Amino acid sequence: MDIGKDYQVNMNAESYIIVTGVQIKPETTTIYLPQGWSILGYLRDTPGEIDDIFSSIVNDIIIVKDEHGNLYWPQYGVNTIGFMKPGEGYQIRMLQTDTLTYPPN
Repeated sequence: MDIGKDYQVNMNAESYIIVTGVQIKPETTTIYLPQGWSILGYLRDTPGEIDDIFSSIVNDIIIVKDEHGNLYWPQYGVNTIGFMKPGEGYQIRMLQTDTLTYPPN
């Protein structure tokens, strides 16, 4: 598994997956975001305002979606996500390739 990526699992029945590893420092981990769609994992221990999290790359973001259908669409000032949350994944569509580094915990 790659740090900073989120994964989707399609299952026939409800189950649990236990993932173990070493906790990383989000402020020292650069996440590559290619042009187009990708899935992004949230690396921090506490929720963070999406506007603050993406402030350094906001000009390269087209749209971000969460699993509940909420959006962060900066071009139109739409933000129904509010806070990014630990353990959540987000679909992101980039206008051009960029990198993201999260603020520290």
